[in-house]
Amino acid sequence: LALGAKVAIMRRNVATLEKLRAALGRHMPVDSLVCIGCDVTDDSIVGTSVSAITGAFGGLDVAICLAGGVQPEANAIGGRSLQDVTSAAIIEQMRVDFIGAVNVVRRSEAVLKATGQSPCAVLVSSMSSQFPGLGGVHVGYGPAKAATDTFLAGVARDWGTWNARINAVAIGFGIGDQNRHILLTPD
Repeated sequence: LALGAKVAIMRRNVATLEKLRAALGRHMPVDSLVCIGCDVTDDSIVGTSVSAITGAFGGLDVAICLAGGVQPEANAIGGRSLQDVTSAAIIEQMRVDFIGAVNVVRRSEAVLKATGQSPCAVLVSSMSSQFPGLGGVHVGYGPAKAATDTFLAGVARDWGTWNARINAVAIGFGIGDQNRHILLTPD
């Protein structure tokens, strides 16, 4: 930020987005920060958001997608059995963790390509895509992240032809409100 980066943040939770805006706004000029409420599961909203960002900044060099998170009801974890998991919960998990990533990549591609430089996209994967069964049976989460990894491997081959990079970062396990019930069990 100190070097003049321009930052755009899209986030579904607008209250959290406002907190981020306030925190970042103390470290950078107001015209270098754009915050947009965006549900990445809605392709048209992602398209509108990317257009707003490019309108504000004249382009896009790096797209970072952090969408996702363990949805307990879509996974046999924390005392839930496979019989407790519904198809609707699995579909919602896939919408956020996989379809959300696809929408961000699809809607950013043309804008990134237009930079004429070496653009980059970074998406968050998970160790759950590589090591199934940690903390229970991930019916929705691990498979959604594995699908994202497979999708991004194909995109990387395609984007490499125009000198772009795409990375799926498989973050390790940390204790937070979202996964405390999975990682901290009596056993």
